[in-house]
Amino acid sequence: MNIHNNLTGSKVLVTGGQGFVAQHLNLSLSSIGAKVYTLDIIPPKHSSNNPNVIQITSDILDFESMELIFKKIKPDFVFHLAAKVSVLDSEKFPDEYILINEDGSENIATLCAQYNVKKVIFFSTGGAMYNYHFTINEKTKPNPISVYGRNKLNAEIIMNKILLKSHSNFSIIRPANIYGPSINYNHWKPHGVIDIFIKNMMEKNDVIIFGDCSRDYIYVEDVIKIAIATLFLDIPIVLAGSGKSINTKDLFHKISKYLHYDLDPIIKNIRHNEVKSISFNVDKVIESLSIMDLVLLDEGLLRTINQLKKNYKDIL
Repeated sequence: MNIHNNLTGSKVLVTGGQGFVAQHLNLSLSSIGAKVYTLDIIPPKHSSNNPNVIQITSDILDFESMELIFKKIKPDFVFHLAAKVSVLDSEKFPDEYILINEDGSENIATLCAQYNVKKVIFFSTGGAMYNYHFTINEKTKPNPISVYGRNKLNAEIIMNKILLKSHSNFSIIRPANIYGPSINYNHWKPHGVIDIFIKNMMEKNDVIIFGDCSRDYIYVEDVIKIAIATLFLDIPIVLAGSGKSINTKDLFHKISKYLHYDLDPIIKNIRHNEVKSISFNVDKVIESLSIMDLVLLDEGLLRTINQLKKNYKDIL
């Protein structure tokens, strides 16, 4: 299948468009011929110099405003990434998380159904969706233990129920822990544990490890490839992971070796409602999507480190 031909001239709406993953998605979609409308509640810090990326400021909870946008754009495809995503904050502010992650997703699904969007892809969570000590696949029953994980599962159910009654096809991406370089380092903030480790090591600060945990990490460009490939296939749930997990202490030692960091980590107890271990079996998904040559962790870490070093002056 030639994805370039299928997307050329298509109108794609990306919610949560200022986020780390969405910025990569915007760039990839526009580079293969799509007209991208990237929407976020946060006004863009810089205007886009890409004529195929149109920036929109709006709130997914404002149904009337969103309806005007759908009516004007009439998107062919929608990637729904707008969300609040902190496991820890979800425990402190559960009502806020329910409002944005569940009610906001309901608004998006309702409008996609109303305006006959061809395909809707929802970025859920894989890292917070399960709590098992065995390798999971796309048929494994979800078992979220955090408010955030339950938010995302509820959003999946809500969107699926609405879109099943419509002409819109629907797929759910459940990604592992996503890492990689950012598109823009102005006003940069760490995205996940790998960024936090790298930044603290570069600044010779202490590094804290919470609990004896293992995670599956996937490079951001691989997630984007998987998401775009899913557009034209009828796959209900896609696990987007590397298929390999690594203990956080081993991850620490890998990064410290690359950065010549010689301090020992500070070990603390695992934080409340964080998943202890996550490991994906992605063989079937990768085969279905014909995704080859996922970026290995060592290569991805080096790319991420090198970009942070290159842009370090913009971060300070």
